[in-house]
Amino acid sequence: MTYEFRCKDCDHGFEVQATIAEKEAGLKPLCPNCGSQNTVQRFSSFGMFRGNGGTLGAPTCGCGSSGSLGSTCCG
Repeated sequence: MTYEFRCKDCDHGFEVQATIAEKEAGLKPLCPNCGSQNTVQRFSSFGMFRGNGGTLGAPTCGCGSSGSLGSTCCG
């Protein structure tokens, strides 16, 4: 799995590839920018998609239809 981290000393963001077992054992990576171990995991958002390409939980407008970016609701 890929985990996102941020260095508290230099504010550099980076990713680490690790197994779930390594993560549960207390993964504490070194910052590749400054070498500090003063790092924290960042939690990123992710999207879920339906098989037909639609997004689950897509925002709906007041009329109940899903709008798309740049379109008007119910129009």
